[in-house]
Amino acid sequence: MFTLVGGPERWTNVGGAMKRIGIDFMPVFWGFMAAITESLGGLLLALGLFTRPVCLLLGFTMLMATISHYASGRGNPGNAVKFLFVFVGLFIIGPGKYSLDEWLSKKRQK
Repeated sequence: MFTLVGGPERWTNVGGAMKRIGIDFMPVFWGFMAAITESLGGLLLALGLFTRPVCLLLGFTMLMATISHYASGRGNPGNAVKFLFVFVGLFIIGPGKYSLDEWLSKKRQK
């Protein structure tokens, strides 16, 4: 959430992590996409809506955070690695029977 309201300066800083994998254009866009993914993705994940696509996006964001922390030597990459594994696990497990994804799929089958 703080990244989302941080504005273009913060987005540029966050999006600059993409340089580590060879993508050095439009850091503001990549930072904004990470902020949206973290903010709206968390909400969608809590609701159980679009669980697998959200887990892919959040997992990629955590992968980039891990790479950025290791490469820069600043901060602790432990939390990013931990959440990367959480999102991979949720992607494999799926949304569960009490999620909106499940409810919508049952409604669609009728």
